[in-house]
Amino acid sequence: MALCRGPDGCKTQGNTSICDLSIAEEGQECKGPGAINTYACSVDGSKVLKCTNGQFNMSGYCRGKKCEVKDGKVGCPDPIALVNDPCDTSSLGSYACAVDGSALLVCRGSKWIVDEKCRGKTKCKEQNNQVGCM
Repeated sequence: MALCRGPDGCKTQGNTSICDLSIAEEGQECKGPGAINTYACSVDGSKVLKCTNGQFNMSGYCRGKKCEVKDGKVGCPDPIALVNDPCDTSSLGSYACAVDGSALLVCRGSKWIVDEKCRGKTKCKEQNNQVGCM
């Protein structure tokens, strides 16, 4: 039985129960129409989970602000990661800052790697929806 931890809880439409699985535990079952490849925030907000093989598995860490569900989308609000943290295939080519701001990271091969080291007094940060050494 699925635990409906998401903000919309459990609803009934006709003879069908619809469960909001946007907040889940790692290893929690996720089955049913449309469940495959859906995302959820971990209960503590530290991870993004992805439904694969009928259960939620860790897809990535939220190193800045906690994972959030906003406008039906699940994700980390801050582009912050550690080198070699996992990143989902949907993030390939995306950028994030190293936790200490010393480098710009890029998602390649399902993990975050250094794309550019910030030099001098510059630090990696997000500004106007752009991530880079500034």
